[in-house]
Amino acid sequence: MAATIVEWLPHRAPSGTVPPMVASYALMILLGGGLAVSPEGDPATGATVSASDRRLAPSGRSNASLLDLWFADTSLLLPSGGGLNMLDPPRVSARGWSATDTTWSVLGHDITDPARPGLPLIDVPLGFVRQSHWQALNIAAPNFDSDLQLQAPALMEHARLGGEVPLGGSTWVPKHFMDREPALEWGATSTRRQLYRGYEAELSARGPLGVVAVEHVGQRRRYPTLTDVSGALIDDEANRTTVLAGGEQIGNLPARWTLLWQHRNDNHAGAEARYPENQTLAATQNALAATFDLPLVQNADWAVALGLSGGYAQEHREALSNEPYLYDLVGEWKMLTRPLWPGASRRGRVDLNLVAKTGSATPCVFKLDLSRADLSETLSVPGDVLGTTYQDAATLEQSRVYLTTVTQAQAAREQLYHGRLSFDVGHTWEWARLNGVAALDYSYVGVARGPDLEQLDPALGLLASGPLGPVSWFAFVRHEPLANTAQVSAFLDHERATLRRADWHDDGDGVPETNEAAQLRAVTGGDTTHVGANLKRPTSEQLAVGLKAPFFGPFHFVFSGLAHAMRHRYQVELSGAAAASYRATTVGAVENSPTGDQALRAYERTAGTEGQERYRLVNGKRDSRYLGAELQLMSDPDRPWFVSLGGAAYWSLSNAAFGVYPDRNDPGIIDLDSADPNHQVNRWGSPDGARAYHAKLAAGATLWDDLTGGLVVRYTDGEPMTRFRVVELSQGPTVLMAESRGNPIPRFTFHMTVDVRLRYSLTLANGQAALVADLYNLLGSGTEVLEDLSTPRYRRSVEMMPGRALYLGIEGDI
Repeated sequence: MAATIVEWLPHRAPSGTVPPMVASYALMILLGGGLAVSPEGDPATGATVSASDRRLAPSGRSNASLLDLWFADTSLLLPSGGGLNMLDPPRVSARGWSATDTTWSVLGHDITDPARPGLPLIDVPLGFVRQSHWQALNIAAPNFDSDLQLQAPALMEHARLGGEVPLGGSTWVPKHFMDREPALEWGATSTRRQLYRGYEAELSARGPLGVVAVEHVGQRRRYPTLTDVSGALIDDEANRTTVLAGGEQIGNLPARWTLLWQHRNDNHAGAEARYPENQTLAATQNALAATFDLPLVQNADWAVALGLSGGYAQEHREALSNEPYLYDLVGEWKMLTRPLWPGASRRGRVDLNLVAKTGSATPCVFKLDLSRADLSETLSVPGDVLGTTYQDAATLEQSRVYLTTVTQAQAAREQLYHGRLSFDVGHTWEWARLNGVAALDYSYVGVARGPDLEQLDPALGLLASGPLGPVSWFAFVRHEPLANTAQVSAFLDHERATLRRADWHDDGDGVPETNEAAQLRAVTGGDTTHVGANLKRPTSEQLAVGLKAPFFGPFHFVFSGLAHAMRHRYQVELSGAAAASYRATTVGAVENSPTGDQALRAYERTAGTEGQERYRLVNGKRDSRYLGAELQLMSDPDRPWFVSLGGAAYWSLSNAAFGVYPDRNDPGIIDLDSADPNHQVNRWGSPDGARAYHAKLAAGATLWDDLTGGLVVRYTDGEPMTRFRVVELSQGPTVLMAESRGNPIPRFTFHMTVDVRLRYSLTLANGQAALVADLYNLLGSGTEVLEDLSTPRYRRSVEMMPGRALYLGIEGDI
């Protein structure tokens, strides 16, 4: 939607229309001058964090860290610490949504990467942003919006320079007290990832026409798994350069416009996902995004605005080795993501928004949103083969199990079309305000060769809010069809590469080659996919209530309860002769299973249909479920100090693709491997974003004149996990999930960190300046971010969370 008229929309109701309620129990730190600040909003309308708010807390200086820091309902799905994840993909989920549902926008215009749902095409630097708005309920999809700093009444310059180094040192947390060292029966490893060296520079200038800003970030990072052929640790270097130009007018035309360009470079892409050097890639990406807003009509009765935006990205990924990939049947599932194959991709999007609002006492908003995305992808797998071994085999000869031949296709070409016509209406009484929305939502997925998918679905919602004595309240219900993303187009596209998996008869050199493929075991990709009959579009069903009330003295509390169901989620199943070739059987009991030493179901495959696999896109038979409650106690503003204490507890269950971590254990992932009946064993469980419990405490005060300080304590439950077991079946060694993920077995260890910030403000002759010091993980907490999930090394710690890190920066305005 065009950001020019965003204040009209029900989910951004003006203050005074909907009583302000604090939606986040996360970090509210003291603003210099004795004024406490906090994000304002409620779970229905979302919450906003300003640039002033950001200055007061050690946020890690990235959008992902900002989300994790300020918004109660978000779960950051990648290991982080300080500024370590500043250049990593900002995977986020919230309140039962899939991480692939998250959308990113600038000034109300969608800049989500059409080829990588849930990630932004351009990761906007925080220094360019006036305020950030997050909303995950009463909306078509969770959205993180960046309102850029474009106002330019007079010439002004801003500059920032900073750097970060690790401090290391031992943990100050007593063993077995709110920390797990040693970890379980195996003992804890000392292995940590760290930001070995980082630097950041930013410069902006404002004039009569608008703003021009440049930011450059460089990092040298160390990951425990990034080693050379000798086993020695090596560094990963990554950098990002971003340029912004924008303004509020073009000549005398009151048109708001922006141009964003970003260059990213990583010499070991995939290192953050725990891949060794020979499986990482040298990746380079250039991306461009533009937005344009123009008011067409503005009078007492009507206001009409037009919004246009577009984005384009081009990426190249080069292999660091010409040797074929070699994966371990068990070890691959320790990785965070599947391989990012060498090749190139291009993706572009164009969006048009037309919004009209009546000026009557009961305002109505009509919106037309149109979008088109074009995707192109080529792969270049070294040697055209992938080798798979089994590390637990008794001898090297037995360990060579499978070889996958990759048929390189022409460039995959896909289109995603989306259209939405909606009608919002609201009315205010003395005792309440009511907002309703009705819409028709159109989706079309087209591919160069393969089946298309076209769907038209309604959307309905109703939001009520108002005062009740000293208490303010809200309640809403909403039904929304979910967007079809590149997950769907990649499944349908028959131009995608075909993979043929066969027994590997090696010639003795340990290097997989195409002529060493023997008995064919399965075929995936290419023209093996089709759409099931009566396929329904996934939908989101939301129900929530909340209230804000005074408590005692300077404090008040906020409570919200919500239920969220994701219906008809897509999943993949086998069809035809291959599906009929599997027969249920049982394998031996799983030792030390939290569910008891009971036999495990598996599926033997009868020979004869190998190569006849056909994969069908269907709706899941069970709905994803989310039920949660949040409670926050916080101080009122306008005091020389601030305290916020809050917590959330929730229950979430879902079907998801086979495996763990956010690229698998997510209800929005479409994965052909998961069609194997063995990969559906124990598939129903907690998704990756279901962290069960959050607790956060924040406090801040003016320590001395212009010196302010803030303390942040955060607790987050660990990721849901399972145990991987390899069993010998007639079709060969097969990996099974021995228990449901996170339900009822344990999770990875929780994360608990203490971060502090000191900020000293200076008044100069021609402006203002500030010195900033952030200390991350003050206590040196060392809980696990990864444990071994394979039998028999189950729950051995593999990697601990990042240690202490120090950021020093100087910034100023002239």
